[in-house]
Amino acid sequence: MLGLRLRVAKGGSPMPTSSGLEPAAPSQGSRWSWVLLAVMTVSSFGGPFLIAWVLGGGDQPDWPPDRLIEWVVFSAVVALVLTLVTFAVVLGWVHRHRLAAVRRAGSSHLGSRSKVP
Repeated sequence: MLGLRLRVAKGGSPMPTSSGLEPAAPSQGSRWSWVLLAVMTVSSFGGPFLIAWVLGGGDQPDWPPDRLIEWVVFSAVVALVLTLVTFAVVLGWVHRHRLAAVRRAGSSHLGSRSKVP
């Protein structure tokens, strides 16, 4: 490759070094990302089916809902999906800033090693 090697630092973050390529261990943040993706997938695809199933009952089986439970289910599904999207954006933002800090620390580390007195 390009002579870069990823080494896992103390906090589980990959740090570039200069001799080959070594896989970094998965961090806690990436596991949470996969869990969040799974929950978002289930709620995004299953939520509309749950809403349609609940709306199918009652005196009026179309929009707008005529029973309290229909409004509660609709509101809960929408709130769940919006909350999960917000968590995904925040998790991505945090991960991006951590990765930038690791890259800055790694580049300063590489820069100090490459200087020859």
